Amino acid sequence: MVKISLQIKATLENIDVLRTCHPNYNFLLKLKCLNCGETSNKWHDIIESQTQKTKTGKSETHFLAKCKLCGRENSLDILEGTNGKYTGDDSGNFKGIVTFDCRGIEPIEFMPGEGWIAEVEESGKKFKDVDLSEKEWVEYDDKLKQSVGIYEFESQFLKLNKNQKVNIKNLVQNVSCILFILIEVMMDNMTNMYNTSFVSAALSKGWKYQEHAHYNKSV
Repeated sequence: MVKISLQIKATLENIDVLRTCHPNYNFLLKLKCLNCGETSNKWHDIIESQTQKTKTGKSETHFLAKCKLCGRENSLDILEGTNGKYTGDDSGNFKGIVTFDCRGIEPIEFMPGEGWIAEVEESGKKFKDVDLSEKEWVEYDDKLKQSVGIYEFESQFLKLNKNQKVNIKNLVQNVSCILFILIEVMMDNMTNMYNTSFVSAALSKGWKYQEHAHYNKSV
C-alpha cells in the first residue's frame, strides 16, 4: 500500500477558501499499474461516497479495476478525513487536498473538472459547482462589487511514504544533536562541580594551615 497526496497550487483573487464538494466530488484520474507499468489513456472516476465490493466480497473500495495488460486486480481508496481546504494564505504554493491509499496502482494525472466550491469570507458568498476544467475561473461578487477568480491552477502527486522516511531520518539527526548537546552540558556541569569542590577543599586546607601556623607562632 502506498499513500499518495494530491496537491494543488493556484493563484486566488479575492477568494478565501477553495475546496471540493466532497464526499461527492468526482476525482478524475489517470492511473498507472505498478506491476507492469501500463498507463491508462482514459480518465477514471473516484468518488468518496461511492464504493464497490472487492473480489472477495468482504470489503469495499472506491475504485477497483483489472489491468488490461497484466491482468492484475488493483484498487484505490480515498482516505477518510483527508479532504482539505486551499486558502488564500496557500495561494501560489502547493498544498495537499486529499490522500489516496493505492494498492497496485498510482495516479499520474488529475483533471480538476466541476464540483469545486469557492468562498469569500467578507461577503459570505459561496460560489458552488465551480468548473476548473480550463484550470481558471472568473466571477463577480455583487456584494463586494469586485471580481473574484482562480488562476494558474496546477496539480502534483506526492508519495507520503518517502516523506515519512525523510522525516524519520531528520528526527533521528535532530535527536542525536540534542543528545550530544545534553552530554556536553552534563560534562560541563560535572567539571564545574568538581572544580568547585576542589577549590573549597583547597581553601579549607589553607585556612586550617594558617590557623595552625598562627597557633605555633603564639606558643
